[in-house]
This record gives sequence, structure tokens and C-alpha cells, in this order.
Amino acid sequence: MKTKLLSLALLLMSAGAFAQKPFTLATLNEIGEEYKTNSKAFFTNWLSADFRYTTPKGVYQGRNDVISGDAQKILKTEFVEPVIFQSGDLAVVSGIHKVERVGQDGNPVMGQVACTYTFQKRQGKWLFVASQQTAIQQNQPGSASADEAVIKAVLEGHSQAVLNRDVEKAISYFANSPNTAILYQPPGGGYIRGYDEVANAYRKAVTGAKSDEKLMTADYRYRIMGSSAFVTYIETYTKPDGAVSRTSNKANYMEKEGGQWKMVSNFWMETKKEK
Repeated sequence: MKTKLLSLALLLMSAGAFAQKPFTLATLNEIGEEYKTNSKAFFTNWLSADFRYTTPKGVYQGRNDVISGDAQKILKTEFVEPVIFQSGDLAVVSGIHKVERVGQDGNPVMGQVACTYTFQKRQGKWLFVASQQTAIQQNQPGSASADEAVIKAVLEGHSQAVLNRDVEKAISYFANSPNTAILYQPPGGGYIRGYDEVANAYRKAVTGAKSDEKLMTADYRYRIMGSSAFVTYIETYTKPDGAVSRTSNKANYMEKEGGQWKMVSNFWMETKKEK
């Protein structure tokens, strides 16, 4: 009897030792971090020999097609509202996958797809066996990408209006709020708070002939939370001959006012020129 009980105990212990660990959100995030760290190594280490991939453009690819591609410079990877289905050694992830990459011009590019990812545990390791991705329209009303485009247009519209010496248009991009504020560095810098005070400051400062400088912006980073947003970016002004006249690091807190994005706080600091 003791021998039978001992055998049963050993059998149960063996079954527990070989039981499948669940595929969880933590597992998915770990895989995402490895993809972010080194995309080339990730594809080599995680794709099964029979891996199949349907791209957002409807192209059907295998493991060799994916591995032969160039390494990607991944800045951020995020799964939005993922749902994980697991049955034994098979796990399926469904959700939205957002990836921020370094674009060809060196600036960050954010993309997102609706995804269905299939993983299978083989020889103790979860392998990526299938991927189906569908492109999500980037400029749907109310989508993060649409808000980013509108916010960018507001910020650049304000700066361009200042260059054009169109003071009332420049003021129109601010929220009509007692919390509206601008902060800028000396010389001639200061901190001004209140919509009326900010508007009056612009009416005094934005005068004279239209500037012939050209405005360029780069390195936008957005944090959008419903009807409010925080944005940092870099503005560069060049002269007609192409020489850089100044570069400013800018930060803006924005809110929707009457359904339109407006600046509440506008802060900037010019980059010091090398001597």
C-alpha cells in the first residue's frame, strides 16, 4: 500500500513539474521588451521554423522573409487591451499593438495595428508561430493619431502666426482661461499668467514687418489623456540662406476648449549656441 501511495505521489509531483506555465500579460510584455531591445535577434530566437505572417498590407511571409529584413530601431512597444486565450501549449493574443520606431529622417514614428498573435510552447519555450496584422486607420476622429495631427497643427500655426506678425491669430491658439500661461527664458524672458495678460503681452511684443525666417519642427512627444495633452518638441528657425538663427526646446500643456485643442501653458527655452 505504501509503495502504491509513494508511486502516486511521485506521479503527481512529476505531472506538476511538467505542467504548463500560463501565458500571461507578463509573458507578453517580456517578449515585447526583447523585441524592443534587438528586433533582429528577437526574430531569430522567437520565430518558429514554420512561422507565417500576414502583414498589414496583406503580404504573406514566412520566417526567412522576416529574418532577412533590416534591424529596426524600436523606441517603444505597447499592447493595448490585449486578450489572451490559452489552451495547453497554445496561446493566442488579440488586441492592438502600438510600436514607436525611428523613421528614415531620424524622427520617431508611431504605428499601430490590430493583431492576432499565436504562440506555441515547443521543448519548453514559447515560440511565435503565426502573426496576422490589420492596419488601423490613423486619422479617425477622436483617435490618438488624429489628435496628434491637430495638436501639431495648432502649435505650428501659433508659431507661424508670430512669424507673420499676425498677433490676433497667434493669440487665438490659447485657451481663454485664467490658468493660461507662458514661460520663456531671459534675456527678455519671464512668466506671464492669465489669458488677458498673455494676450496683452503678445500684442506688445509681436509687431513690425513679417519675418522671413522659416519654421521647422521635430521630435514631437505626446502624452494625450482624453481632453488634455502634454507635448514636447523642438523648433528650429532658419534664415533665407539656410543658416540656423535659433533653436528652441518647447513644452506645452493643452486642453480642448469647445472641442478644439488650445494651448494652456506654453514654455520655451532657446538652445545655447556653441562658441
